[in-house]
Amino acid sequence: KAIAIGAGSGVVSQGANSVAIGSLAGETNQPGNTIILNATGVAVDGSNENALYIDPIRDVTNVFSNLLVIVR
Repeated sequence: KAIAIGAGSGVVSQGANSVAIGSLAGETNQPGNTIILNATGVAVDGSNENALYIDPIRDVTNVFSNLLVIVR
């Protein structure tokens, strides 16, 4: 089972347990066990299973510009 929300998302071969959100998110061959959040207007298709893809990520010019924090 997989979930696709957005025009053209998850159209061709969306992998099992995948989530695609946004226009053209996971459009073609989204790997299994992935999450794709797309707000670019162009296709974002993942290449590896068990991964998270987010595009775009805002580039902030300051001390923390390359910091991504995941809290579990």
